[in-house]
Amino acid sequence: MPCWFRKSLGLELLKPEERLDPQQLMKDIQAAGKSAAYLPDADAIVRHLQREAKGGDVVCIFSNGGFGGIHEKLLASLGARR
Repeated sequence: MPCWFRKSLGLELLKPEERLDPQQLMKDIQAAGKSAAYLPDADAIVRHLQREAKGGDVVCIFSNGGFGGIHEKLLASLGARR
């Protein structure tokens, strides 16, 4: 199952050596033979999943807030494929 990550805000609050490096994480996941993409925002994630998600896939969105309306956008986008 592919992994997608959204750019985080507030990284400047952490020391550089304490920060997650999303590009490196994507490279590490890909090196393990898995599909991974680094997507900049909720709309990009929805577009990507609209193209890539297949029947039977499990999509899990972890968010501490509205995340650009991703939940509603994703449900509408994937529901339109039926």
